Amino acid sequence: MKILYMGNNQNGLNILRWLKQRKESIVGLVVHPPNYGKYREDIISVSGLKDDCVFQGNSVNKSEVLNKIKTLNADLALSIHFGYILKRPFLDSFPRGCINLHPAYLPYNRGVNSNVWSIIDETPAGITMHYIDEGVDTGDLIAQKEVPVEFWDTGVSLYEKLEKASLCLFRETWPSILSGTNNRIKQSGDGTNYFLSDFHKLDKLDLDKQYNAKELINILRARTFPPYEGCHVEIDGKKIYLSIEMKPEEGCLGLGNERMLLRRVLIDDRDDIYLWRNDEVARKYSFNRELITYEEHCRWFKKALEDLQKVLFVGIDEDGERCGVVRFDLINDFTSEIHITIAPEKRGRGIGATLIEKSCKLFFDEKRLKLIYARIMEQNQVSINVFIKTGFCEMFRYIDEKSGRNIVVMAMVNLH
Repeated sequence: MKILYMGNNQNGLNILRWLKQRKESIVGLVVHPPNYGKYREDIISVSGLKDDCVFQGNSVNKSEVLNKIKTLNADLALSIHFGYILKRPFLDSFPRGCINLHPAYLPYNRGVNSNVWSIIDETPAGITMHYIDEGVDTGDLIAQKEVPVEFWDTGVSLYEKLEKASLCLFRETWPSILSGTNNRIKQSGDGTNYFLSDFHKLDKLDLDKQYNAKELINILRARTFPPYEGCHVEIDGKKIYLSIEMKPEEGCLGLGNERMLLRRVLIDDRDDIYLWRNDEVARKYSFNRELITYEEHCRWFKKALEDLQKVLFVGIDEDGERCGVVRFDLINDFTSEIHITIAPEKRGRGIGATLIEKSCKLFFDEKRLKLIYARIMEQNQVSINVFIKTGFCEMFRYIDEKSGRNIVVMAMVNLH
């Protein structure tokens, strides 16, 4: 089946990579313009297409552009985080139709910023694959996956949960789309619709207005999405930006230290670990901040599994989901360096401390080591605090020659 791929954002890149890995036939690409697109150049690069097969999203409804697209003879148009409305002549150009992956549990939260409205309106959150019609997210349903919204979720944590669920739902549903056996169900119920203008109505809080506590907390946490500014109040003509930190006690997460399982990393963990390594926050505090290609990751992963001086554990939470990976690099018979990466949607739940504590205990016992150390960027205070919590102590600091950044070296000593 020939595919016209319309993609933007991190998942637009991730799903394209997955399709290319499967050797699917991507014959054309539509991306957002440079000033509006995210991961645009990476998406173009991964597609491997020539310039005459790459189109701008804001021009696909123009007859001259659509005529060029038609010459590709694509069977299906696939939209992943694509931000433009498609008109009837475009929609009628593909024998297998146009399919969209939308980060909302339709019919709720059609339009934009679904993560925000699920928190504010307390409507179901989730992912939907659906056919595209001339409305906004009103087409027939193919598959859905609901994502739980916790009271401690913020706009960014729910977005990350939706992002991972999107990739999972796509992988699960794609085989039925290929074979033509997928569901096609009419949407029912009125649902809700939101546009960018609705989102910006939340920009300013009125200091003279009365809010009940839950309403105010929901607005603050829905608009907490660092590094972007949240909502604001105005004092003497100046904007004061607000965000909120939601920090539940460990017990209410239902995860306690005894409930998390550790196992050795398997080949089936490869793709999740790839996504975690390429996460924006993970790269920010990594020694290598560059995006890792899927091919590079596969080579690294294979080598890491075969290397007797490396041991990798993956954490499994009580829902049976992978929540992070810990890697030990053996330096000698008595010493090892630890590296840890948490699944983005699992951050803020105390998982990092649990993974470090359990894996270090296991590794000390298994290898009879005397010392495990970690190197952490000085500005990554969250990770430093987590390692302190699990019994690591600061040993010294130094400046990394390549990056010029200050590094904190922390260590745990085995006294047994």
